[in-house]
Amino acid sequence: MFSVPTLLGAEPAAVAAAIAAGEVAANGSHTREAEELIAQRVGRTAMMTSSCTDALLIAVMALELNPGDEVIVPSFTFVSTALVVALRGATPVFADIEQDTLTLDPRSFHDHLTDRTRAVIPVHYAGASGDLDAVLALSVEHELAVIEDAAHAYGGTYRGRSFGTLGDLGALSFHSQKNLQCGEGGAVLVADAELASRVRVLREKGTNRQAFIDGEVDKYTWVGLGGHHLPPDYVAAALVPQLRAFDEIQNRRALLWERYADGLMSWADAVGVITPTLRAEVRQTHHIYWLVLPTPDDRRDFTRWMAKAGIPTPFHYPSLARSPAGARYGRTLGTPVSDRVAQSLIRLPLHHALSDDDLSFVIDRATAWRPVRRKEQS
Repeated sequence: MFSVPTLLGAEPAAVAAAIAAGEVAANGSHTREAEELIAQRVGRTAMMTSSCTDALLIAVMALELNPGDEVIVPSFTFVSTALVVALRGATPVFADIEQDTLTLDPRSFHDHLTDRTRAVIPVHYAGASGDLDAVLALSVEHELAVIEDAAHAYGGTYRGRSFGTLGDLGALSFHSQKNLQCGEGGAVLVADAELASRVRVLREKGTNRQAFIDGEVDKYTWVGLGGHHLPPDYVAAALVPQLRAFDEIQNRRALLWERYADGLMSWADAVGVITPTLRAEVRQTHHIYWLVLPTPDDRRDFTRWMAKAGIPTPFHYPSLARSPAGARYGRTLGTPVSDRVAQSLIRLPLHHALSDDDLSFVIDRATAWRPVRRKEQS
């Protein structure tokens, strides 16, 4: 199987205990425990949400983006990164990515800046990043807010700082396909008390209910805009054992990822396949092992080749700048790398339950593939 949700065995008992105790509504003791564990890991205030999409939406709402404002996002990303901008009436501006890291290209970021640009959302694809120094420097120079889409990146770092904490706000995902998961879930990471106060109101339907829970007011009322963006407490209960076992989960994924890197290196160089490049200042999360095939035809051929052995190798995102909604709600000066990668990338199976034998089988099958055009020339 391509992806199997991380399950350690303790999750069913944790959920059952929460339900038996009547802790089924949002923002209960397990939610607060999960938030504390996340905050301890990343070094910033964390607030649980129902999904990473909700976390991103809360982040753009906290920045009070408005129609006419522009937000730069990479074209190669999940739809939520741009969707939340469009939902505010602002314009997602699609910049290009670096070919080696598949993350926001600072040069393209710079080229897409205008006097309407208010924020940038770098995406830490596969749990790593590109040149964040350049991205952050441009943000400071042009007085832009930074929202990190760290859906793949919980526990990773850049120059020793956790992903999601280098900007003003960060968004995490605990979706079933992420390294740590509770089915559906996410979290907002906030840089300061003012933003934290806004986020608390936004995720509690525009009320100051969190202040009431914390004993700061004797009753709560409607104070602003917001929505219902909190998971049930038993969902957070399922996440807590995994947060506590973070190192165990990550160590296994690191071993699998590194075996892919070692086992595929020579073959990839020989056939012109691009593999992940890691910057020295990055400690990645080993979320995805991706390959970019030389051409879209090669991807189709490689996918069929692997499928004949029962190995799924799905592609990932389309280039959002080329999507119908991207053309309707956004703008771009061009995203050639994103467009090419979207047509040529595949992902290899990588999950906590993948056995050593299965991984060896995948590597052996992959390295036996050659581009069709080279077969014809031999």
